[in-house]
Amino acid sequence: MADFIAGQLKDRVRIRPTVYSQFALFSEQQVADLLQMAIGSHGDSRDYMGRQVLRAPDAVKSIVAESDVINRLAAEHGLVFRPDNEALLLYYQKSNWVPLHLDDQLEYEFNLLTMLRRVKASEASRTATYFWGADGEFMATDLRVGESVFFHASYTPHGRPPLPEGEEVVLLAVGMGRPRE
Repeated sequence: MADFIAGQLKDRVRIRPTVYSQFALFSEQQVADLLQMAIGSHGDSRDYMGRQVLRAPDAVKSIVAESDVINRLAAEHGLVFRPDNEALLLYYQKSNWVPLHLDDQLEYEFNLLTMLRRVKASEASRTATYFWGADGEFMATDLRVGESVFFHASYTPHGRPPLPEGEEVVLLAVGMGRPRE
């Protein structure tokens, strides 16, 4: 099965998951501000695919725009994105998870995940975001606060296993799509 999926995806995946070091895309202050907004808005989130999701408030979108992260990613990866990106806040707590899935290519083909909060029950914890690459290999990214991963979300299966007792994750997800023809 892994070989079949790898064969199907091989020619389609343009961007392998790229991890950006702590505060490389958003400053330490921006991450702190994003987290405060995420905490303040958590009550408005809804259950979706095993975790809590919230369409980001305008103040979050302002920080994304201020950081110029979308233009920086486009230039670095040789891509052009539509101006209508989507920002979501993703909340995971005990037993929350998301199955391996692909994002909707017609909406947002690429995704940037940035860790805003990471509480581990122990140092041995490995509740990372997992990616199934076009080469058939798995990649796990256990991001620290302020780290980000950019990937081709409509062609790279990705997900997160259930969090154990005492763990918590808050992520900013920014979806980007190419111009429609």
